[in-house]
Amino acid sequence: MAKSDVWQGTLSLMVLKTLETMGPLHGYGIARRIEQTSGDVLSINYGTLYPALLKLAVALPPFDIPGFELKLHWHRRFDNEPRSRWFRDLLVQVFQEDRRSTMPPEPRGERKRTKTGT
Repeated sequence: MAKSDVWQGTLSLMVLKTLETMGPLHGYGIARRIEQTSGDVLSINYGTLYPALLKLAVALPPFDIPGFELKLHWHRRFDNEPRSRWFRDLLVQVFQEDRRSTMPPEPRGERKRTKTGT
């Protein structure tokens, strides 16, 4: 496959799809999985893969992001429409997961020791 046959940005998409499917992997595992799923048509060069991985790194912003409230509005006729219901449920699930992952853990109370017997 010629270099010009692969669109720019495709490697990043393949990496993201691989991580979505397989979960956390090292660079070698990502490269092997992409090669396997392509039927060994693609050969991933580490000199190409690792810069792509660095571009995908997640960094926290250097400032606080204020909280927000999510509100969903829709017309009554879409209450029982399957596509709309699926999309509403998906939004609620994604934002609940995001909220759980970004909220600080709740403080735990100190354990109280009790004396048993006298």
